Amino acid sequence: MTELSTAPELLASTKSLGGWLKRYKHQSISTGTEMIFAIYLPMWPFDPD
Repeated sequence: MTELSTAPELLASTKSLGGWLKRYKHQSISTGTEMIFAIYLPMWPFDPD
């Protein structure tokens, strides 16, 4: 079996609504394919006013 790297690689980082939208890709061990996901990181601490 070939050893696959599962460490995510940052594809894009965009400032949005006071936080960050980040897109990553990684090699899935279970499917053996490349997968892409996004996460939104809001500003902290959040101040709605």
